[in-house]
Amino acid sequence: MPQNPVDKIMLWVIGTLIFILPLLVSRNTTEVFGLVKIAFTEYTALILIALWLVKINIAKRIELIKSPLNLPVALFLIINIFSLIKALNTHEALIDLGQLSCYAALFFVVLNNIDKKEKLYAIIDIAIVTAVLVSAYDFWVNKGIDFGSSRDLHISTIGHPIFAAEYVMMILPFAFLGLLNPKNNLFKKILYLAAFICMGLFIVVAKTRGTWLGIIVSFIGMGYFLIKDFRKKIFFTIAGIVSACLIIFASFTAIGKSVSAENNSIFKRFRSTFNVEEYSNKTRLLIWKNTLKIIKDYPVMGVGIGNFRVIYPRYRSEEEYVFTGDNMRHTKAHNEYLHMSAEIGIVGIACFFWILFVLFKSLRKLLKVDDNKERFFAVAIGGSFLAWMTHAVFSYNFH
Repeated sequence: MPQNPVDKIMLWVIGTLIFILPLLVSRNTTEVFGLVKIAFTEYTALILIALWLVKINIAKRIELIKSPLNLPVALFLIINIFSLIKALNTHEALIDLGQLSCYAALFFVVLNNIDKKEKLYAIIDIAIVTAVLVSAYDFWVNKGIDFGSSRDLHISTIGHPIFAAEYVMMILPFAFLGLLNPKNNLFKKILYLAAFICMGLFIVVAKTRGTWLGIIVSFIGMGYFLIKDFRKKIFFTIAGIVSACLIIFASFTAIGKSVSAENNSIFKRFRSTFNVEEYSNKTRLLIWKNTLKIIKDYPVMGVGIGNFRVIYPRYRSEEEYVFTGDNMRHTKAHNEYLHMSAEIGIVGIACFFWILFVLFKSLRKLLKVDDNKERFFAVAIGGSFLAWMTHAVFSYNFH
């Protein structure tokens, strides 16, 4: 069957979105980094939906790919729509619902139009290139890789160290598995190694503890499945993972030699991970405690999508007021699972976990196929989501 001419246009639009979105900034808006990215995503989603409708019209039929993710994703969107009933501020709810609807539409458009593995692999390679550019741009802005600096300016084109590191963190497993994949030739492996080192260094200097923990969990998970499902390559796999760890260890060793332990902000940052009295750690604990009170009062359907920032001031404890100050305004729970539970209730968070369960179940099936490249790709997706899920305990990735 001849390829629909719209297919190529849609592939180019999706590739352009993946490549340009993380790099977009605009000094013509009050929000330099975020607003332009949201607007670009929403406009691109509308273009892709229009192209998809044109494609359907040309083909004179609707062909939807049957995916186990279709039902839970659609149900998750419906639950968020119904949460409008509980919303204290409908305007805030509609803003977040509009963005969520945009992402859901992108999911179904991509699912039904990236119909070949080669297209998906190409898109992932584009994402790796972009993540390298995000990392390299930060090094250029900061005039090099300054491990000992106390500056918290590693924002690159994303706007915040946490979100910049999180983005790079989710792409890192694909570069790592590209390096290990025996089907890739030496030249490709060198490119993947360079990408892995560049992204890894950025994650180190960004000094985001949630990202570090996410990477650790991700590599443990990927290592387990690689060793379990590639028994004949066990030595090669372990050697690759150990090599990756040695690269990170060597970076920290270099830091220790060039900067004294007292003045090294990276070592200080790492040690503070386990200090519950550290400011950001204690702030999170206090916010989580208050958020649990919201969940207790609105257990089933929550307070409505986008309304955490509306209702949270009512639940701020005196302890948190004293610790963070009267002028501090918390709009997120700093824990994705608690945040969702507060906004869309137990029903919503259960559906979200259903999506994750179906995703990992599908990836598990991919590990049984004969194509090694496809199996490596499944491990990389799993590693990426493991990192994301770990980071979500301490941040608000989905928002």
